[in-house]
Amino acid sequence: MLLIQIIYLIFVKFLSSLYYFNGPTELGSLRDIKLIRAGEEVLSVDFYDFLQTGKKPKDQKLLLNDVIFIPKRKKTVGIEGEINLPAIYELKENETLTNLIEIAGGIKATAYLQRAQVDRIVPFENRIELGMDRMLIDVNLRGILSGQESFTIKDGDHIKIFSIKQSRLNTVYIEGAVNRPG
Repeated sequence: MLLIQIIYLIFVKFLSSLYYFNGPTELGSLRDIKLIRAGEEVLSVDFYDFLQTGKKPKDQKLLLNDVIFIPKRKKTVGIEGEINLPAIYELKENETLTNLIEIAGGIKATAYLQRAQVDRIVPFENRIELGMDRMLIDVNLRGILSGQESFTIKDGDHIKIFSIKQSRLNTVYIEGAVNRPG
């Protein structure tokens, strides 16, 4: 059976082989999968690009002794609330809250832009100084989305985007002897 798998892999391409072996586990990165040939990196694939655009990344035919290297998952964050695709995402080191919102499909029309909340795990080295293991940070989404402000995401952060109020302001209700109460 192993010989059949090896022969099969010789004639397939890089992306097909990832599918054949069920891709990376939840511990593996989807952001930087590498094809290494003769000690040199031939291809690096960020599957988030494929998932966001639907464009298939350039593919390579596998050769004998090629190595597909799936590194450890990078910074992992969650986002929920008034976002189009709430989930847990992997971010690259330089990606910010703006990038996360874009990856998660953008915010819904019902999002409250004055405040989002970040639940952050305090790094080991700061816990004694701050006297806490976790902290809540309020973020103004209006400034983030306009590009006037930036917010760096840390590994383990969980972001909640709140909804606008259901009640309506500046309304008048008319009842009684009228043709159309309301």
